[in-house]
Amino acid sequence: MAKISSKATKAAIASVPAEPVQGTTPTGNAKGGPNSLLAIQNSAFNDARKDIFTQVGTSSYSMGEEAIQALPQGTETPVSKALLQAPGVSQDSAASGQLHVRNDHANLQYRINGILLPDGVSGFSDVLETSFISNLSLVTGALPAEYGLHTTGLVDITSKQGAQEPGGTISSYGGSRGTFTQTLEYGGSSGPVDYFFTGRYLMNDEGIENPTSRWDAIHDHTDQEKGFAYVSAMLDDSTRLSWISGVSVQNFQIPNTPGLSTDTGFQGTGGLPSYFNSALVNENQFEQNYYDVIALQRKIENGDYQIAYFSRY
Repeated sequence: MAKISSKATKAAIASVPAEPVQGTTPTGNAKGGPNSLLAIQNSAFNDARKDIFTQVGTSSYSMGEEAIQALPQGTETPVSKALLQAPGVSQDSAASGQLHVRNDHANLQYRINGILLPDGVSGFSDVLETSFISNLSLVTGALPAEYGLHTTGLVDITSKQGAQEPGGTISSYGGSRGTFTQTLEYGGSSGPVDYFFTGRYLMNDEGIENPTSRWDAIHDHTDQEKGFAYVSAMLDDSTRLSWISGVSVQNFQIPNTPGLSTDTGFQGTGGLPSYFNSALVNENQFEQNYYDVIALQRKIENGDYQIAYFSRY
């Protein structure tokens, strides 16, 4: 496998801040440029959001950005493959199997920035993308009712934020079986607004799974396009409005097995036995997933609350 990447970062982050004069109070620019104050505010809201959900009876395994980067494929690693690093997690098959936590069948719940995706995530491949993840946690145990009906485990994702990681990255990655992927990331901030966007295109010749003993599968190509956007705005010191949007468009060829016999009860023209080369079957599956979330988080005197509206197609 090979990967080529380039990164552009805002000059303000590269500058070295001056030491504050004795007797003065450092401003938001004293650490890390003009985005530092917004980054601190976002971090405080993120910490408060963690306390909204009950933690009693659960245990979690977490991976930060450094741990994900340390994986053999880095940020090109699919979410399902990254979750295999957690204890008690297994997968149906090497290419496209569903995850099993503690030998249970699928039934995972997903949460992004404290917002549950009501219908979960399912498909021939991962709907969510690793490149936008700042922290990935798998929560298991006796999950309370507030986590919904998918109680095998909770995949808790915290997305990257532009105020903390301003700048952009373009990377290309490729390898065997016709694998090629192109990824674009960009994030930043403007006043009280924080934003982060990422998009990825992936193609390879083993999209589902090779049903034969051949090196190259027959009719198993896939093309996948995925995108993610996160925008948040500080309305005041106690209120944050967030918008999350994601898209996944994937096309899979259904792999063929040569030499299969046709239906013995079917006759061809003139009553003769029917024959069709099973290696030439042209079945495909096309999957689309779109989701949008608007959330309002507010600090009050005795606690915090978050209200979210979710739409998925």
